[in-house]
Amino acid sequence: MPEYAPEPYLLSLLIPVYNEAATLPPLWERLQKVAWPCPVEFVLVDDGSTDGSREVIGRLEAPRVVRVLTFASNVLTGI
Repeated sequence: MPEYAPEPYLLSLLIPVYNEAATLPPLWERLQKVAWPCPVEFVLVDDGSTDGSREVIGRLEAPRVVRVLTFASNVLTGI
């Protein structure tokens, strides 16, 4: 066993969400099936969705670390 073992990497996947209630469940299912080469966390950023995306995010089963950031209204930051 090597004397020096580097800390494992953490991959953070940022997933922007705006009115994606219909597409979130199939996307989430595919992401959970990936054999990630390192620990992974999902950061879902809801930009004021009005179609129930927030509620869908709340129902997603998460065996991995999930962070959810929500904005009360669409702020269009980064566009």
